[in-house]
Amino acid sequence: MFKFAYKIAFSLFFLAATASAALPFVFWLQEPKRTNSHDPKSASFMPASTPVPVPTPTPLYLWQDFETDVSAGFWYPAGPSPMTQSWASDDAHGGAHSWKMVTGAGVGYGHWTGLDMLSPKDFTGATKVSVWVKCDQNLQTEFHFIEGMTNGGDGETWWSLLTITGSPSWQHYTLPLSGFFSTGGPHDGVLSVGSVQTVWFYHWAPYPALTLYVDDIGFQP
Repeated sequence: MFKFAYKIAFSLFFLAATASAALPFVFWLQEPKRTNSHDPKSASFMPASTPVPVPTPTPLYLWQDFETDVSAGFWYPAGPSPMTQSWASDDAHGGAHSWKMVTGAGVGYGHWTGLDMLSPKDFTGATKVSVWVKCDQNLQTEFHFIEGMTNGGDGETWWSLLTITGSPSWQHYTLPLSGFFSTGGPHDGVLSVGSVQTVWFYHWAPYPALTLYVDDIGFQP
């Protein structure tokens, strides 16, 4: 009887010891999957993305976008070779209209034409001119603007050379105001964009017959 009881006790001890040793193995098999996306041990861990800053576009203050009829302001500097100009609807950079200039070949002298806005606009703080053009020929032309008589202006004329590459597409050009020259005369010699009234072009000869479109003339800081 004693031996039988001993065998039962030994068997129970053996089973308990075996079960105790197997528990870690069972728990290891049943370990739950990691679901924390911030746990670097997790297969689904993804580092946080770095925000990419969006650049702020340089503002454009329009002198003229030609969306209203400007033909009343067409102006021709004195001289023997004005261009033919029009308020055009057959091509435009933005909107439906532009300023169109058509000339014959320039031989020995250039062609010119201008637009007077009749009342000046204030571009105080600007540092450059912005202009969109489309020309079917390579061209060097002078971009002129004339100050009004308000807000520091005294009617002085300023110009900068604009070198245009002929293209079937519209091209954007900027002209730093620091590169403009005065045409002289009885003025103060101080460039003032607080009063801009007139813009005009003078083409440098020689060049073939050409068509030039101009649109969205403005000033930028």
